[in-house]
Amino acid sequence: VVVIDEGEGAEVDITLEGSCQDAKPTCPNGYVTDNDAFAKDLSVGQNSGIMVHSPPTEAHKLWNVLMLMLAEDAQNVLPYKTYQVCVTQCDGQPQEETHLIYDIPLIGSIAKAIVGVLSNDNLSFKVYPKVVLKGELTLSYKKETEEKSDEERYDERTARYEEYLRNGGAEAHDSTEIPKDEIKEKFSLEGSLSIKEGSTETKFGTGLTYENSNYLHTRDVQDEFENIRDQLKLISSIIDTVGMIKSGMYKDAGAEKIKLVTWEFKPPVIKLTGSQ
Repeated sequence: VVVIDEGEGAEVDITLEGSCQDAKPTCPNGYVTDNDAFAKDLSVGQNSGIMVHSPPTEAHKLWNVLMLMLAEDAQNVLPYKTYQVCVTQCDGQPQEETHLIYDIPLIGSIAKAIVGVLSNDNLSFKVYPKVVLKGELTLSYKKETEEKSDEERYDERTARYEEYLRNGGAEAHDSTEIPKDEIKEKFSLEGSLSIKEGSTETKFGTGLTYENSNYLHTRDVQDEFENIRDQLKLISSIIDTVGMIKSGMYKDAGAEKIKLVTWEFKPPVIKLTGSQ
């Protein structure tokens, strides 16, 4: 059973049916609790207007929003709170006042109640926040080229070989290395992305300033992207593809015999758009 909290809590109705062979007015009974700071007693009949809540919402980080945006099943990555519905009966024994929760109770909840023996058919339900996600992002690469003479390439190779001799490590590169760190720094993320979870909304956008309020948080999308650039496997895969193509430029006989004279790598542009 799933309940959606749109930001101010959600009302649920729970109907408890049954009768007591000893005609006790408090049997059967029960309670619903989040096993934290909320518990509400239940009596025979319809228990209406019980207010339940999803977990508290807060400002989102860009990485988490992207993972949610790309998730096959968003429900698997959303936060939720579990409520347990407990039904008790006297079972011919005296009922006792029992603590249902031990933290300070929330408004509208109780800390203890007169209950009997718990039955084995208790059930639970999950409360998720309502999530509205909208995005129009562009991941792009700023192309820059730098030409090097044969003398410069030779000097670089000599330096790499001398380093190899000093370290006694892995084999020296026979060709100019792919500047992975420099390539990563040329990727940028532009556009807009917003997520409203319950009553809290986080907006990412080009040129937005970093601000926090009770219900709205704004972030510059490129500033946030700087913090997660190294985590994106997509960027690393693009760089590895460049290295794979480059490694195919040489014959097995040696790097001095080049199969290709020139090749061109066009900067990738990836767009992420949609809403859910």
